[in-house]
Amino acid sequence: MIRKLRILAENSAFFIAVLLMSLFAAGLPDTALAAEGGSGLYLLGYRVLLPGIMPEPGLYLRNDFYWYDASAGAVITEADEINLNGDLETFADLITVSYVLPALKILDANYSIALIIPMARAKMGGDIKIAGQIVDNGVAKTSGGGDLCFTPASFGWHWNDLHCIAALSMFFPTGEYSKNKDITIGKNRFALDPNVALTWLDTKRGHELSAALGYTVNRANRATDYKTGDELHLDFTAAQHFPCGLALGAGGYYYQQITGDSGDGALMGSSRGRVVALGPVVSYSTKVKGHDIGLSFKYFREFADENRWAGNAFFLTLTAKL
Repeated sequence: MIRKLRILAENSAFFIAVLLMSLFAAGLPDTALAAEGGSGLYLLGYRVLLPGIMPEPGLYLRNDFYWYDASAGAVITEADEINLNGDLETFADLITVSYVLPALKILDANYSIALIIPMARAKMGGDIKIAGQIVDNGVAKTSGGGDLCFTPASFGWHWNDLHCIAALSMFFPTGEYSKNKDITIGKNRFALDPNVALTWLDTKRGHELSAALGYTVNRANRATDYKTGDELHLDFTAAQHFPCGLALGAGGYYYQQITGDSGDGALMGSSRGRVVALGPVVSYSTKVKGHDIGLSFKYFREFADENRWAGNAFFLTLTAKL
C-alpha cells in the first residue's frame, strides 16, 4: 500500500498537467454544414485511451454507449432540405467484436480483424424548409441499424514502451436510410479509412501519450448525388495509469475535411467541416474469473467548429476478453 501511495505521489504533477487539458471547451455553431447530414462515418473519440496497443491473442468484445447533443446553424438533410437553427440528439449502441490471431506474425506484427455493429436513434429539431416554405418547430425522429464498419487487417507492433497499430477499415452502407427522410441513421455511402495509432506507455510511471490518425475517403451517395469530401480525424489522449487499474486523464479529437463536398446534391457548394473537442477520460481495468474487464467514461466538449454540428459527446465503454 505504501508503494502504491509513493507511485501516486511521484506522478501527481503529470496527472495535474493532464487534467488541465480538459478545462478549455467553448464554441459557437457556424452557419452551414459540410459532409452530407453534417457528420462523417467515423465516430470521433472512439479511439481514445491506448489506441496503439494490440492486446494478446484472443477474442474480444467491446460495447460503447454513446450520447451526443449538438446544434448548428444550417444542415443539408438527406431529403435535400435546409434545416435552420437545428438541434440534434443521438444515442448509439456500438458492439465491436475483434479477434487477435494467435501464432501469426506478418511483418513482425500481430494481426487482428474487427467488426463494428451500430444501432442508434436520433432526433433533429428546428425550422425546416420544405419546397420553399418554412415550417416552424419541425421535429424528425428515426432509429435503426447503422453502417457496418469492417476492419479486415490490423497490424500491431510493440517496441518496449512504444506501440503502434496500422489498419484499414471499410464502411458499408447497411444502415437505415431513405432519401425522403429528414434524418437517417445510415449514410448510404461506402468509405475507406486507412488509419494508424501510436501509444507511448511508461510501464514504470504509468504515463500514457496516445494519438490515432485516420483518413476517410468517401464514395458518393447515389440516391442524392452528394459526394462528401475526404475527412481527416485525429483522436488523442494524455493519461496517468495507476497500479490499482485506475486511469485518469484528458483526451479529445480534431476533425478537418480535406476536400470539399461535390455533386448536384451539395446545395451549399464545396463546403468543408472542422471541429475540435477536449474532455476528461476515466477508465478502470481488472480481472474477473481470469477474464480481462475494462470500463471507461469519456466526455468531450466540441468547439472551434466550422460547417459542422457542435455540442457534447459522452462515451461509456465496456470491454472484455472472452
